[in-house]
Amino acid sequence: NSNDVSVLLNECASSATPTVTPTAIPPSTIVCPWVPVAEYPIPIFGHAVTTDGTFVYSIGGWGLNGQVSIVQRYDPVADTWTALADLPVSLAYARAAYANVTNKIYVFGGYQECCGYLDSVYIYDVATNTWSSGADMPVVRAFSSVAYYSGNQKVYVIGGSGLISAQETQTWEY
Repeated sequence: NSNDVSVLLNECASSATPTVTPTAIPPSTIVCPWVPVAEYPIPIFGHAVTTDGTFVYSIGGWGLNGQVSIVQRYDPVADTWTALADLPVSLAYARAAYANVTNKIYVFGGYQECCGYLDSVYIYDVATNTWSSGADMPVVRAFSSVAYYSGNQKVYVIGGSGLISAQETQTWEY
């Protein structure tokens, strides 16, 4: 009945595992799609995000006082955030992909308040917690879509914003 559904929905909102199972609704039909987890250390937006299949990485972005260079790793098992080595520069709107063949995260382009759109590539080595620079992109780019394809072990940067032109339809392989 509707009272049972109401009780169950309240349980979903407060718990990843509902403790009330109404007899009128089969448990297999109940889904709790959103569950709060550990909060990010600062208010943030415009950050690059990727995963290595074990952890989620958040890189750069905009904080309350402007762009940031922070890098945070989220552990979904422990439900914790851990600070990692800062990105060499503060930037926002970059995109990132993890390549399992190198155990590295590649951060492409972005935007800096001082300098505008970027063509930079930064590489984070997961094993050593260090950053290095890669070959710059052919033109500046932010807001791109980025994906690693394990079939050929390449990263693809697709579209994005930069120098408003037809170049924004380009796809690059790294």
